[in-house]
Amino acid sequence: MSKYNAALLYFILSAGAMRCLAALPPDFTATHRIEYNGLRTGIAEVSWEIDRDGTYEYESSSWNTGLISLFRNKRRQASSLGSIWPDGIRTSVYRYQLTGVRQERHAELIFDWKNKLVENRVDGTPWEMQIPHGTVDKLSVQIAMMQELGEGKTDFRFPVADGGKLKTYRFKVIGRETIDGQAGRFDTIKVQRLREDNRADTILWCAPSLSYLPVRILRREEDEDEYRSDLESYSESLVVHGKTTRAWNEP
Repeated sequence: MSKYNAALLYFILSAGAMRCLAALPPDFTATHRIEYNGLRTGIAEVSWEIDRDGTYEYESSSWNTGLISLFRNKRRQASSLGSIWPDGIRTSVYRYQLTGVRQERHAELIFDWKNKLVENRVDGTPWEMQIPHGTVDKLSVQIAMMQELGEGKTDFRFPVADGGKLKTYRFKVIGRETIDGQAGRFDTIKVQRLREDNRADTILWCAPSLSYLPVRILRREEDEDEYRSDLESYSESLVVHGKTTRAWNEP
């Protein structure tokens, strides 16, 4: 490859990466209230950080609160580490653990993009799976969805390494709605996750003012059980004179 072509390729890749970075949210931390059939059962907290070189870390943690925590102290933790490329998100490592239950679960997925493989280590038992271009994990798929909405897309899908299988997560914009919650009033894009098995109906209300973060998620199961999460607080990291501060949006 000539120096000119190499320079041109570098420029194209760099420009593409900058467009991807521009469509991503700034560093943030968000806390959500979790309800089951109308009763508050827990709290979920997510945090997103991205460096100037395009590497990111996205973490999620949820736990029981209130009376239910006296009988069931279940806790879920997940993290996704990777980088942003011109063609989207590339996970490097995804980790998940479920504790406080009879059958605890620990999983780690290592993404090998050179060979298009993911090594899945579930409870210490490793195995490999081929993955296509654009595969994301169960956590980073939310950031990928926010990025697509930020680019004005209304119908999109992602291959997702989920539960030892390769699944397709498809999302479709179905309208707009203004909603009120503890964190305030938000004009939102209403998004439905379309599932092939029809086992659950999931609707997400994503706020453009928060880089399309879901401020409400509603999931209805086949047996009509209902799970709901609502944004309670949100903060973004701001760099002022070389120091990181937090800008809060909460009651």
